[in-house]
Amino acid sequence: MNADLEGLIALLGVDEPHAGRQVTDWGQVEARLGHALPSDYQALIGELGGGRVDGYLWLLEPDCPNRHYDLVTTDGDQAEILTELWEAGEERPIELANSGAQVFPWAVTDNGECLYWFAQPGVSADDWTVAVNEARGSEWEFFPSGCVEFLNGILSRTVASEILWSKFPTEPHEFRGSANFL
Repeated sequence: MNADLEGLIALLGVDEPHAGRQVTDWGQVEARLGHALPSDYQALIGELGGGRVDGYLWLLEPDCPNRHYDLVTTDGDQAEILTELWEAGEERPIELANSGAQVFPWAVTDNGECLYWFAQPGVSADDWTVAVNEARGSEWEFFPSGCVEFLNGILSRTVASEILWSKFPTEPHEFRGSANFL
């Protein structure tokens, strides 16, 4: 486990991160998605699984029994939603205009914001960065980090977002696995 993931698990106060986690066949998940996944995300889900951070941010996971927090389902749903919005005239962020860049969701919030990987042509999944899209609006923020580093920054308040809820994060931090909500 790398230092960023260890730091995140410590911030979240998770005592036994891997307890009861099933091994994910990442090759099969990537085949269903049609794109790669960053290794920091794979390690995060391997240790914690999907779930809710500070009562607000949901980490998506493959094969989550709740379809609203399933990585594969959300990936397809968000692709359709963004396509429809942009075809209807909503402004596409300049970072995504005519460059072949794409976004793939990895987390959502209770308010409806979506956190994506910002994937550019020719860039390895491990070098994808984070993009945040406001709920019901066209505002986007881009952060030069992977998802684990981003979460560490947000939770430790060294990274700030104008889009995410102003009361997030909370203290003490809390992580509740998706299985606790079934």
